[in-house]
Amino acid sequence: ELSRILRLYVNDWRIYYKIINKHLCEQKFIVFDLSVPSEHPHRIRVGWDKILTLDE
Repeated sequence: ELSRILRLYVNDWRIYYKIINKHLCEQKFIVFDLSVPSEHPHRIRVGWDKILTLDE
């Protein structure tokens, strides 16, 4: 299910999959903010205010 959601919102979904899955296993929630442009850094966040980065 996670891969299907990621395919809708990011181009390189495989890169994001491991990072987001790790956060979900730690019982953190992920926010997909559809009100901002797709290239905006706040598009995917961990919790309400932490920007998701690929180096986590």
